[in-house]
Amino acid sequence: MRHIFYIHSPITYLSAVAIARHLSLTKEDVLFICDGFNGPNNDEFTVVDLNYFYSGKNRFTRTLKLIKHFNKPALLDKVIYNFTKGHPFQAYVAVLRQWEKILVSNEDCVGFHFFEEGLVHYFEEETISSITVPNGKDAWRSSLQHPRDWRKMVYETGLLLRGYNARLQALPFSYSCYTGVKDVHFFAFTESAFPLANPARKQIISFPDSGGAVTYGGLLDNSVIWIGDNGVDFYGYSSQMYCKGIEDGLICYLKERGIKKIFVKFHRGESLQMQKMQEMLFSKNGIEITIIPGDIIMELELASAKNVNLCGVYSSLLYYAAVMGHRSTSIFDYISSEYSKPLEGRNMDFYWEKVKKL
Repeated sequence: MRHIFYIHSPITYLSAVAIARHLSLTKEDVLFICDGFNGPNNDEFTVVDLNYFYSGKNRFTRTLKLIKHFNKPALLDKVIYNFTKGHPFQAYVAVLRQWEKILVSNEDCVGFHFFEEGLVHYFEEETISSITVPNGKDAWRSSLQHPRDWRKMVYETGLLLRGYNARLQALPFSYSCYTGVKDVHFFAFTESAFPLANPARKQIISFPDSGGAVTYGGLLDNSVIWIGDNGVDFYGYSSQMYCKGIEDGLICYLKERGIKKIFVKFHRGESLQMQKMQEMLFSKNGIEITIIPGDIIMELELASAKNVNLCGVYSSLLYYAAVMGHRSTSIFDYISSEYSKPLEGRNMDFYWEKVKKL
């Protein structure tokens, strides 16, 4: 039996490694399909980077690749076949977005399972918005009478042309919609994850050790780390409000304690413009920052660090850090007028029990 994992972030990479080791899977039986994050370079597992099929040194090369691999289901089916040679496989995903839907619907997929990737797996209830997250910024209605809807309609038509037919797109996003599917299992780092799943189908896994991949070692001990958020870039929130929240919350906290040096870990979805705005904000207030590169897996770094104080908005990293015994704080109350919108109808008590508001 082959086992295929879809990976798109540091925490999904850690989950995949933890599951593979938990199940004692061999390199020959495991494929990591990566999209945006490949993890550390090692030979423990076979890795395929989907970005390779669309990247190039110039626009001409990228255009040729886009034409060649325009049908995304056909591309992923080929990647899968090259690994499985037609043998059956089990799939492992965090949620079901576009690539994951293709993976679990492949004709050789005989079963699929969910693994933990963050807060989405800790809520004790769902809303119609939470099971349609990939389209969370869209309205529930569209019309040719509204020019603002035209671009979205072109995009949605493009999805159909690229192989995402109506049946494929109809697969729900959240694990909770599949709790009744036979033999689906849920792999979690804590007992609190997947609260809507059958406890008998949950398997608890451990954060994998660093394997020597830790970069900062003891440098993070007793430090303060600002964890950036992509709300401005993704949801279109006010950048001025975000920066003011950092200043009134975190920077005020630092000044009160005479802290003049911190680490900064920007969100992978933050634009360079937003990163520069924050750098200038810290500099203006006399705070020296050390930026942690985007490819650093913070969960591994924190697992070997001591007494770290993290601050952010409502990142899952803050939650995991608190579980590890570090102190996690949030500037949420300073920016809640906009940042509370995605949380409507969601009970965050489990989060605020671990992460303290400034």
